[in-house]
Amino acid sequence: MKKKTEETIFALSTPYGQSAIAVVRISGNMSKMIAKSICQINKIEPRKATFTKFYDKQKKIIDSGIMIFFNSPFSFTGEDMLELQCHGGISIINKMLLELSLIENCRYASPGEFSRRAFANKKNDLIHYEGLANLIASETENQRIIATKQSFGESENIYRTWRESLLESIALLDAAIDFSDENETFSLKKVEKSLNGVVKKATNTIELAKNNQEILFGTKVLIFGPPNSGKSSLFNLLSREDRAITSDEAGTTTDQNSNVLEISGIRTVITDTAGLRNASRNVEKIGVDFAVKAGNDSVMNVSKLTDGDLCSTVFDATGNKLALESGPDYVSHGGTFVLVGLFNGELTYTHPSIHAKEMSLMCSRNATLDDFKYVMSVIHKFPTESFITHDVPFGDMISNFEEWINPDSGVIKATVSF
Repeated sequence: MKKKTEETIFALSTPYGQSAIAVVRISGNMSKMIAKSICQINKIEPRKATFTKFYDKQKKIIDSGIMIFFNSPFSFTGEDMLELQCHGGISIINKMLLELSLIENCRYASPGEFSRRAFANKKNDLIHYEGLANLIASETENQRIIATKQSFGESENIYRTWRESLLESIALLDAAIDFSDENETFSLKKVEKSLNGVVKKATNTIELAKNNQEILFGTKVLIFGPPNSGKSSLFNLLSREDRAITSDEAGTTTDQNSNVLEISGIRTVITDTAGLRNASRNVEKIGVDFAVKAGNDSVMNVSKLTDGDLCSTVFDATGNKLALESGPDYVSHGGTFVLVGLFNGELTYTHPSIHAKEMSLMCSRNATLDDFKYVMSVIHKFPTESFITHDVPFGDMISNFEEWINPDSGVIKATVSF
């Protein structure tokens, strides 16, 4: 039996499904033989696109397309490689893969195996291939920018600079120790300045990495609260389509609805949940259980929904004393609690609950003029009229006020016309 590294591997490089073109890649020392067999061509010229027919073992035509052979070491993996471009019909793809699997010592590639072989053949370093994986998985422009920098050497250059500074400092310190009795003078201030510079740059890079993590892996937004408070309306508004059913009847949402959006360049998964209340219908009870149960276990339920991370940012617009004071319990380590709602009284927070999490506490009026301008520019993009559920003339405001403060009225935003 041949060693695993001597096996020839193949994989579909384009998504499996109906398309105009499908690309199958083969890597290993049998690539050239496979090209001759499946294309029925005796002379194979490296790095030349050749229009040809593809044949099965019975020499019956499977399809026609483009064949390109890359000879070692001038290929992605550093091995002999073959690229077959056929039409993207599912039956054609299945047949091409089947024919390759029937060849002895030729097998399906494991996930990432092409890159692993390229790394083993020293075609590039691990940072490059990690960046390449992030680039392929990128969904937003910011994800693409970060992955591109990682793939094409900008991250590597930072580490090399740090390494050179550390090696130079080590050399100076070694010399100062070894030749201390030879009246040589060494500037330890230079070493101190160099090391402080590395620490400062590393600290900045760590902070940048935290922001990049959010961009690369996205963020989750969970919308939860009492029934008929506008959760599904907000979800539909952000989604820019009616993905959730809305009505005046409390308990309309009985399950979780999720949508993936790009918000300010960040991949964001927004989830709408069932309203929190003691539901009477069984189907609504199940939906509430899947959301966040009101009561002592609510923090635990949020933890489950966020894979144990809790929420990086919590916005409280309730203006309710109990909700405002319990808000920090839902915030993750290093997260932010933003008080949007106004409570006309004193709020009390235990210092350990905030300090232990290294949490930031913000009020909406902490925003700068630029922040308000940005928010206004974003608001103008959305049909805010859909949030205005009640509108009355100025003269009718007092008579309607009692109805507005009743949750059963379904009010989300009430306006007064002058």
